[in-house]
Amino acid sequence: MAKVSPYHTYSPEYPREVYHDKDTCPEGKRIKPEHKQDGTGGKHHCKECDKVG
Repeated sequence: MAKVSPYHTYSPEYPREVYHDKDTCPEGKRIKPEHKQDGTGGKHHCKECDKVG
């Protein structure tokens, strides 16, 4: 597990209310690179990222 720069998405294909910062997060890994946006977007931290970190 490595911490990465925070990212989030506004794409309706994914949960949009959280941001991710772990490279092993299963939810974050589903987000396609073209749908990732840098930063937290003012969102809550992903609970799955908490579990893997």
